[in-house]
Amino acid sequence: MGTKHLYRCHWRDLNTHSERYDEQKIVVIFEELPVLKETQLCFWVYHNWKRRLVLKDQSGKRYAYTTKERALEAFIIKRTSYARRLKQMVKNNERLLKIANETATS
Repeated sequence: MGTKHLYRCHWRDLNTHSERYDEQKIVVIFEELPVLKETQLCFWVYHNWKRRLVLKDQSGKRYAYTTKERALEAFIIKRTSYARRLKQMVKNNERLLKIANETATS
């Protein structure tokens, strides 16, 4: 078997008792997922008490990746997209508050 592990990237707060964001000690970590089985088209890995199928074609979104570099790249894309959605939610909320305040004063 060529690849013995696949990689998944995520973040963790090492200061679990922090109540404020500026007190958090956040690190990016890589999980090594052992390959249970490899076929011509996919890998089977075990993660969080579940077997997961991961396609060998690494283009696009995958549960895990063959290299740490690709796992980090996917993590950055995912977090950038999440930040964009959060910004849009804040913008929509501010708009709703403005409409509600205008309604209350009229």
